[in-house]
Amino acid sequence: MERAWEEKYRCVKVFLREHGHFNVPRTSERGRKLWEWIRYQKRLRSSGRIPSHHEQRLNEIGFNWKLSASRKRPSDRQTPQMDKQWMEQYNKLIEFREEKGHSSVSSYCHKDRALARWVMHQRVRNRRGVLRPARKQLLDKIGFVWNLDNADSAASLHKRKWEEMFGHLLEYKDMHGNVNVDPNFRELGKWLQSQQDAARRGRLDAPRTRRLKQVGVTWEKN
Repeated sequence: MERAWEEKYRCVKVFLREHGHFNVPRTSERGRKLWEWIRYQKRLRSSGRIPSHHEQRLNEIGFNWKLSASRKRPSDRQTPQMDKQWMEQYNKLIEFREEKGHSSVSSYCHKDRALARWVMHQRVRNRRGVLRPARKQLLDKIGFVWNLDNADSAASLHKRKWEEMFGHLLEYKDMHGNVNVDPNFRELGKWLQSQQDAARRGRLDAPRTRRLKQVGVTWEKN
């Protein structure tokens, strides 16, 4: 029992290190099981049944104990100030987030083109200060991205992901004294290998090439 708990605890730490939060997407069997374990820990603590040493271990990594609201999605009856069309798009965004693990709908995704326009419209209304507070609160609750690096959310997400992985690379270097990451070492290994491949093919832009070189990354094959 304790061994199984430790295994899940390690998985949570790895997920936190790679993503910076505890919102595990349920897009895979492994992700679903980890999400269920996290929710179970929250319920144990809420009912006062969690072992103190487990609670302490989770507190050490900044575990978010807040139980999410009921899985029932907001409806027009629950939020009468919101029209039916807005709530339909909001619920589509929830489904998109559950599937993709984020709430930034690409403007180039044909399947979600209407949803992408709706998402962009919420950002515009928020910048103009005319978005209803209740709507903003609902969007904040699902991790809505209010500011993008450019007009395309896919490019924005890619940029943020690159910065996130580069940060993990710096952490790896601090811990190991080098950047010789094994390609099979979690997500970081595969990411670094992809950057090296891109550099060899001349497809890595100059700023990223320079930053990787500065921390000691090489891509010349012996």
